[in-house]
Order: sequence, then structure tokens, then C-alpha cells
Amino acid sequence: MHVCPKGDALSTRKALEKACGAGDEPGCVDLGKLLLDGSGCESTDAKRAADYFEIACRPDQALGCAPFAKVYGSGCGRPKDLLKSRYYSRMACALADDAAACAALGTP
Repeated sequence: MHVCPKGDALSTRKALEKACGAGDEPGCVDLGKLLLDGSGCESTDAKRAADYFEIACRPDQALGCAPFAKVYGSGCGRPKDLLKSRYYSRMACALADDAAACAALGTP
């Protein structure tokens, strides 16, 4: 569901919205990334991207936790909060086995 025609942002976005709406965790993460791509931190899309990462960051589906941690770490889409960033990095490391999140925490 995550492979869409290159260069067709509208159809890609619609396909990812449908996937995310159906509970597809990678679809939510990909949609968040698409919304952030070139939109800037102050845009409405940055806030919506954070919402999609949050949907995909739960104990039963943690794929969105690493990008959600980055949202809080950067203040792009949510107010900057380093404690929340670290919390979501821990979730990404522990639940999604995200190597970059584990490295950011100093965990091998």
C-alpha cells in the first residue's frame, strides 16, 4: 500500500490517508513524512504530520514513535519538549527496535 506513483503527490497522499484511516501504521508514518517534506515547521502540515506519527506510536504499534520523538525534539509540529522526545525515543527503541532511537539514547 505504500508504493505510489512517483511525482503524483495528491494520489499518494489520498492513498496514504486511506491506509492510515484503516489502521495501517506504516501508512500513517509515510503520510506524516509526506506532509513534512518541504512544508516547514510552522505549516499546518507539520502539525498534521505530528498527529499521524502519534497515531502510529502506541504500545501495540510503535513504528511512529521515532519520528514522533523527533517532532518533540525539534519543536516541529508540536512545542519542543525534550522529556517527551526522550520518552518516545525509548518507546521506539524498546517496542520497534529502532536502532537510531536506541543510539540516540545511548543504548546499544
